[in-house]
Amino acid sequence: IPTNRFVLFLLFMFLFPQCADPCSRYTELREDWRSVNNVDQSNVRCDQWVNWDGWYRFYLGGSSAAIPEKCVPSQRCGTHASLYITEPNPTQTSDVVTRTVCNNWSSSCCYFASHTIKVKLCPGNFYVYKLAKPSVCHLGYCAAHFHLLAKIIKSYISVSIKYLD
Repeated sequence: IPTNRFVLFLLFMFLFPQCADPCSRYTELREDWRSVNNVDQSNVRCDQWVNWDGWYRFYLGGSSAAIPEKCVPSQRCGTHASLYITEPNPTQTSDVVTRTVCNNWSSSCCYFASHTIKVKLCPGNFYVYKLAKPSVCHLGYCAAHFHLLAKIIKSYISVSIKYLD
């Protein structure tokens, strides 16, 4: 027989599912056209048309991927202006961080208006993102394969992303 606390917990989780850990409640984006290596412009995508709702995990070729942390050349990722984050992905699984998203167009690494998204590193070393609509078309979120690589910078240890693409 369930206790009152357990019943209340289940009721709370049912009524407020957005409070659940995003590492266990996300939508998979298995769209290889988002790769930073994709230069095909025959079917240009626009993430402004997507109804972004909830958390998302990127995959490329069946493996976990991440939004790049550096300016991606334009005409990549299946779109005209490639979206990337301007600060590092988080390095602690306990953190949900806010990151600025920029785009590359006309030789400018933040040509159109920027916006923010939420990012979390999950146990198992994958990222989930609470994405938002970009300001205009044709902008699209990019993805790249990654692995965590420890390195020493200016006498302290940090974790950076080394992209394999």
